[in-house]
Amino acid sequence: MSIKNKLTVIIPTLAVPDAEITNYTLFELKKSEAVKQVFIIDNTADGHFKKKYTATMGCKVITDQPNLYVNPAWNHGVSLTDTPYYLLLNDDVMLRHEVLDLIVDLLEKNN
Repeated sequence: MSIKNKLTVIIPTLAVPDAEITNYTLFELKKSEAVKQVFIIDNTADGHFKKKYTATMGCKVITDQPNLYVNPAWNHGVSLTDTPYYLLLNDDVMLRHEVLDLIVDLLEKNN
């Protein structure tokens, strides 16, 4: 079974971004075979993530709402998802792309 493009990652941001962690996470997500799309829910007052990540990181930055905080932002991201699986992350989580590929592979084998 193929794991290619089976996962959407949804990341709501805090009002004060931590660019180093976000940069690392997005770098790793781009290397994952399983990840089809990344939604960043930009909760910054100045649209920091929209300015920085839309073109350079290949992710969709969503700014069409007021500050949704975490849980409503995840719900909003899930409503936009068109993949069989989605991953809800916080913007302070660092992980390696291999972990995502292994998880999706296990999910596919169990379905």
